[in-house]
Amino acid sequence: MEFFIRMNGKIKKVDILYTEKLDILKALIHPIRLKILNALLKKPNYPKALAKELNIQPQKLLYHFKKLEELGLVEKIKEERISGSVARFYKVSPKLFVFNFLGDSIFETAIEIPINTPIISGWVAHFVQDSKLNAKIVVGSPDLHGPFSARARDAWSAAELSLYLGRFITTLDKNPIVLDTAVDADIIKENLILIGGPITNSITWKVNRYLPLYFDIESGNTIIDKVEMKRYTDDNLGIVALIDNPFVEEEKRKILVCAGKKIAGTRAAILSLIRYEERFPHNSNFAFLVEGIDKDSDGIIDDVTFVKELRL
Repeated sequence: MEFFIRMNGKIKKVDILYTEKLDILKALIHPIRLKILNALLKKPNYPKALAKELNIQPQKLLYHFKKLEELGLVEKIKEERISGSVARFYKVSPKLFVFNFLGDSIFETAIEIPINTPIISGWVAHFVQDSKLNAKIVVGSPDLHGPFSARARDAWSAAELSLYLGRFITTLDKNPIVLDTAVDADIIKENLILIGGPITNSITWKVNRYLPLYFDIESGNTIIDKVEMKRYTDDNLGIVALIDNPFVEEEKRKILVCAGKKIAGTRAAILSLIRYEERFPHNSNFAFLVEGIDKDSDGIIDDVTFVKELRL
């Protein structure tokens, strides 16, 4: 059996030994066996040297060592010839022991998880709940619209992000992706994922003033850091920002902004979320400035570098 746990922003897998037999618990907690395990956790060793180190009679240590092998808690990693004989070195084989005192009845009320559903972590957890998308993805309209009479040409970025989110979703509600021109007074209060900058996405324009990294449209859509008041002008720059939805007070909702100075910056923002999910905080709002890179020189952004990070 395997056990998955989220620690420090990463998913860790640990082998599990599941049992309903209390005699295994009794065998495990023997003080000599615990001494052996603690010593091997520090460094691999062979039984004869371990007996000397722990001041335990060799025959006695071998007896307990064999029990640990039977439980799968120690494993051989190499052999060396020492003083004319072969020494077998062992290390601890990390395992979690799960002791079930209640029998099969404990599984009757357990929550069933769909097979092959990835574990949700990081920023995704704000927008996917119970294997459903709990958000609207908002893209700019391809028609002339908004305060700047602009056309959006980055809706394909929403498709790329949607494919990534699809790994965590088993059921889909109606109309998960909406044009900015179709966002009404109800939709704007939901969890939102905004694709595109404030010129081409009118909802990003409404949110822009709440962002710690925001777009100064009057100066050519320059990105400004509110903390240091520093300006960033490169065309390949984009921002990824998670903030509380400022349009709803009674219920906490989130807005994730993926926007660039130009299309290349928006693509960089999307790529950073997909490829470097572990870089983003799990339990706080954030704002990242990223820059798109064309590694293979084919004219398409295919990787990103992280320029600035703000944890809010």
